[in-house]
This record gives sequence, structure tokens and C-alpha cells, in this order.
Amino acid sequence: MNKRPHISWSEANQAHLAREFARLRARFPSAHEAEPEEPDGGFPREYLDSPPAIERLASLFGLSPFERDVVLLAAGVELDSELAAFTSEALGRERSGAITFSLALATLSDPHWSALAPNAPLRRFHLVEIETERGLTTAPLRIDERILHYVAGVNVLDPRLEVLLQFKGHPHWIADRHRTLALETIAAFEPGLEQPPLLHLCGDDPLGQEDIASLMAVNAARQLYLLRAENVPASAAEIDQFIALWSRESLLLPAVLLVQCGSSALSVSTRRLVERLPAQLILASRDPLRLDRSTACLTISPNSSASAPKPSRRSVQPSYRATAQPIPTVFGISAVRLRVRALKIWRNASSLRPPGPTWSCPTRKRRSSISSLRRPAIA
Repeated sequence: MNKRPHISWSEANQAHLAREFARLRARFPSAHEAEPEEPDGGFPREYLDSPPAIERLASLFGLSPFERDVVLLAAGVELDSELAAFTSEALGRERSGAITFSLALATLSDPHWSALAPNAPLRRFHLVEIETERGLTTAPLRIDERILHYVAGVNVLDPRLEVLLQFKGHPHWIADRHRTLALETIAAFEPGLEQPPLLHLCGDDPLGQEDIASLMAVNAARQLYLLRAENVPASAAEIDQFIALWSRESLLLPAVLLVQCGSSALSVSTRRLVERLPAQLILASRDPLRLDRSTACLTISPNSSASAPKPSRRSVQPSYRATAQPIPTVFGISAVRLRVRALKIWRNASSLRPPGPTWSCPTRKRRSSISSLRRPAIA
């Protein structure tokens, strides 16, 4: 029996891409005139611990075999010089890093016109970009840069969203009642929901809201990103672009978005965003808000018991049970300020940690146990 070689997922993914590009090259007439290719020596697909990036992409967005090959062909002209030469010759133009839909229809298997419809996955999720002003079938068609990196095995947040969002890792420490609430509301992140409900965390404990959202994301094997209300794009066109990009990111990373409103009322742009975003979403504010969307509301307060989520009239989700005890003030200092000061003390103590095995901190042990639940996204 052949022993399985020790290879990384990235190496196996690259080998899988090379075989796929070779398969596409064979569909061009020029390939038959060229010298026979040597075996690529790639690793069998079963050596991959998780699916190749292109297969995962096809599964996430429900791509047909033809749509999957369109993405591969568009990626191939960027990553494979021979495939780029074959496509340029077929199009009768200089290399431009682009294909056309007419070339895809004529070259790939099982073609169908609906693949390029605006509501089909290729254009709806911006997997490819097309210059429609030059004609739908003859216009240059390119793979989106974010998708190109993903197919090549690099999965990072779209740079167009980096300026608006802030990554939130798992909390260094978290109150027991917040841990309980996070575990009891994890049903809101169940996969497969066509229209996932919006989880609304309200109350005067913004740090507690962050902790609950973060722990929910960790237990759901997702990343958490924060969007402050003041950073929400103002124009309708920018909001629509954000919705399209984040809807894609929520699947690719995968990730959950926490929109923080604080004590401010919902602006028109923020309301438009939270009511239209199809991805799973958490909204945090001081006061309860009325929204035209299925919503489960959970009140988080540092000086009183947290109340169970209260579904809105449009909500179809079951109510959740919350069990928490009130946290009193100490020497007239509110619980929120105590949490901030305790976190500063913990961080300062960590920076002064002496070398060697003598350091012992229960908080670090709890943090390690939490981080072990977090599964990394696809490499």
C-alpha cells in the first residue's frame, strides 16, 4: 500500500488547479498541435484533508459544472501562461487577462445561457466581472481579484471592506452569564436558513454585547467583524455594493457581521443595510429598535438580569431561555467600568510575565480552551 505523502493543503490545492488547467487546455484546438504534456505528478484529490478551493467555491455558491469551469477558465488566463495563450489565439487578440462568454459557450462542456443572468451566482456574487457596455457575449470577462486569490488558496477579507470593518477575536475572558447566553442563542447561526433572523442585542453593556457575539461566532466556527454605524456607507449605491461584497465574504471566510449603533438612533443608511443584508447579522444598540425584518431581541445590561430574546411580530424563530444573575456595583463603580479596568490590569500583567513555567493564570487556560473550538477558515 502506498504511503500517503506529507503535503500541505496549499500544495495539494495547487496540484489540483494544475490538473484542472490541463483539462481546460485540452479543449482548445491548439493543444492538439502542441507536444504531448508530461504527467503533472500532482497529488490525488483524496490527499486533500479538505476540498480544493474551487470545489468549495462551487459548493458555497451553488455553481453548475459550466459556471465552475467559467471561473476556472477566467482564473487560468491569469495563472497559466499556456492557457492564456490558447484563449488569446481563439479570440484573435493580444493577451489581456480576460475571456468572453461566447468563448466559454463554445469551448466548455454543458454550456447554458442562464449562467450570465444578473441574478445567477457568477454576477450576483461578483465572482466574475464583465464590461456590459461592449455587449454581453463579446465583452471581456475577468475573474474578481478576491475570487482569484481564493481559488489559489489565499482566503483573506476583501480589501474594499478592510477600511470599514474591524476584526474581533475571541474574548480574553467573559462573564459566566454572557457565556450562557451565547450558547443558548447559537441556534440563530444554524446553517441552511434561507432568511436568517437578525439577532438584536440591546442594553447598556456594549462590551458584553461584543463578548456574546464573539463567543457565538467562535462556537459557530466563524469569524466576527464589527461595523460601527458611523462607518456605514451613505449613498444607496455604496450600500448595495457593501451588501454584495459582505454577502460573499460571509460565505468565503466564513464570518458574521456585528453592526454597532451605540446610543444613536438608526440612520437611513444603517436601516437600509440591516434590513436588506441577506447574511446572518447581529445588531447591537442601547435601546430596542423596530425593524422590518425577522428579529430576535436580547437585552444585555450590566446591572440587571438579561432578558430572554423577544421575537418581533415578523420573527419565525423560537424564543430563547436566558438565565443570569444581576451584577451589583462595587464602591459606586459600574460593572462596565470594572470590566474595562480588570481587562487593563490583565493585559499589563501579561506584558510583565516572567519567563519559565512558574506563571499560572486561569484566564489563559480558559482562553486556550475557547480558542481550541475555533476552526481556521480554508487556507
